[in-house]
Amino acid sequence: MSAAKQAAAILDVAVAIPHYYLDHGALAHARGLDRQHYRERFGCEEMAVCGPGDDAVSLAASAAWRVLEKHRQLRHRIGLCVVGTESGVDGARPVSIHVHGLLGLPSSCRVFEVKHACYGATAALQTALSWAEKNPERYALVVAADIARQARHSRDEPHQGAGAVALLVGCSAPREALLTLSDKSGVFASNVYDTWLPNYQNTALVKQRSAASCYLEALEKAFADYQECGGDREPPDFLLFHTAVPRMAKRAHQRLLQVQGVDDPATVSADFERRVAPSLWAIRRVGNIYGGSLYLSLAALCEQQGSRLQGKRVGLFSYGSGCCSEYFTARFGSRIAQPELSSLLANRRRVSVPLYEAIVDASLAMDENHSYDEDVPTRRQPFTFLGIRDHERQYRKNHDAAALAALSA
Repeated sequence: MSAAKQAAAILDVAVAIPHYYLDHGALAHARGLDRQHYRERFGCEEMAVCGPGDDAVSLAASAAWRVLEKHRQLRHRIGLCVVGTESGVDGARPVSIHVHGLLGLPSSCRVFEVKHACYGATAALQTALSWAEKNPERYALVVAADIARQARHSRDEPHQGAGAVALLVGCSAPREALLTLSDKSGVFASNVYDTWLPNYQNTALVKQRSAASCYLEALEKAFADYQECGGDREPPDFLLFHTAVPRMAKRAHQRLLQVQGVDDPATVSADFERRVAPSLWAIRRVGNIYGGSLYLSLAALCEQQGSRLQGKRVGLFSYGSGCCSEYFTARFGSRIAQPELSSLLANRRRVSVPLYEAIVDASLAMDENHSYDEDVPTRRQPFTFLGIRDHERQYRKNHDAAALAALSA
């Protein structure tokens, strides 16, 4: 296949999630609420909990390591490493330079971080695709890594989670790629305060009604822009949405069908189960991971559908508070990723509410200078954050490649 017949595409996807998780039912009981209240409002069952040893860097590096382990022959050809995150660890140094060093990537590699709330990962992906078109002999790593924190005892406390999703990007014949994006996309931006994270605190601020209305308005207008710029009007086989919680995807799907003239409840419900629900099972168990949520849904769809995705089209909606959004479509090729999400989820440790609170406190303390602790447990992750020593963040590579391959199997 000649280079002229190739296109920049997503070639593979891998995921990293924390070792700990909290059951929403236990949290509801501890807060004096009915579990059904959480289920109806959020649609989640569990949420990932970051402990000491977990931060945006360790999660991003672990996800990137997992995708590169499947393509070891390409490591020396990585020429771009970009991380989309709103959980940055430094005001100047990007998460991506830590990832670059931990993975031992080539020195001839462009490295930077992108921030626009939950849209940052999509901005990074679109940048990487454009770069790959100009550098067809090299490859890019795009990582979405975030830790979603909300104030304890607040109404949004269940609206938490953490994780990272790594995408390998490069040029390939479309039928041999995982996912080839269309050259058409629709965008919408507006300067609004819906959800934001001030520098002086570590939990987000949310205007509930504004956040919901901004998200739905952005979807409607980005989709309209997609149609106006000549996007495919044939309905895609699947739909993936930025999904802080599954209820958000349900509302987004309903709005998208409404603007297309479909509002019969039974039809909408059946369409949701067919085109959206297959991608949401992992979000229900991990919770909110900000910019990674759209791509965690992609990984979950790959694992759930497998080879049945070959040749299928998917619509994707990315949204970042503040706000910027994008609707685009893509087609699956023959190399359907196997992210092993079920195995990652099965190997986690469930914690009680008191232990969850203690773990979060200990995790936050790790971001203080002189917090360095070389005895932080590995917890089956390729990389561990050890704290800060003399104002410098310290990390540990836990095993050699062969041992880690067995560890993550």
